Amino acid sequence: MLVRPRLFSSQALPALLLAALVALPASTVQAQQWQDISSGGYWDNNSSDGTNCNIGRILRNTEGSCSNQKPAGWLSTSGELIAANARVLQSGTGTPLRFFFGAGTWEIELLGRVAGADVPLESQFGYQLADDFDVEAAVTGPTTITVDFGFFLWVDAWNPTGDPRRFYTDMLTFDGEEFAAAPQQFAVFTDIGNAAPPVSDIDAYGTFYQLANTGTYYVGAEDNACDPIPGAGGCAFGYPNDRNSFSDRDYNDFVIRVKAVPVSEPALPALLASGLLLLAARRARRHRAL
Repeated sequence: MLVRPRLFSSQALPALLLAALVALPASTVQAQQWQDISSGGYWDNNSSDGTNCNIGRILRNTEGSCSNQKPAGWLSTSGELIAANARVLQSGTGTPLRFFFGAGTWEIELLGRVAGADVPLESQFGYQLADDFDVEAAVTGPTTITVDFGFFLWVDAWNPTGDPRRFYTDMLTFDGEEFAAAPQQFAVFTDIGNAAPPVSDIDAYGTFYQLANTGTYYVGAEDNACDPIPGAGGCAFGYPNDRNSFSDRDYNDFVIRVKAVPVSEPALPALLASGLLLLAARRARRHRAL
């Protein structure tokens, strides 16, 4: 059975500061968080799965010959998913990127994989509600969900039978001591036409982002948490230190599309604020209960 990590809670940004952040001009906030993919980044590492097989190349449809595609050959028919001037989300804090999707209606779909689990059905992905950490659901096909406050994505480790681990788009779902040495497991992209900047909040481990219910996002996931990390024995999140390979950090093990079903424009600011405020309140309640 999958081992579920203990949720960690901490103090969130005061509501007054959050309100000031939401009120900032979009161009000011966006410039701090989205980076042009042409400048490179953490996501464009060399891939062990073939030539130019990192998530950026796959989304631009400029990858080479990539092994072990699921479904077989899907890259040759996927086409260009993001433009040359697309944006990639940066943490900007030196810690792993943490994000969740805000309130609204969303379409979630697994586009494909490169490498990843040896047996596809063993390794899954899905979502976890932001306002109820006990609600998780696997996504097995194109799925539409409507959420009041938001959701996280999660993916299983590449061999969940032997190493039952689950990675979330907000690493705060892991124990604090494990988060401190955490590698980044996700990369998220959007086209430049998606002008809505993510709202951010700060806790003891840095900044986390709420993605607005606008446009289309592409998420690349890394399903191996073994890196040569000082003080972590080579593997993070409690992985046994007997791995036969290390992560190549190409973020192509799951390629997921998350598409917003737009809400009316007057309702958008309230939805952005409500998700973060509820998450902050929930964490505060958990903190008082400990």
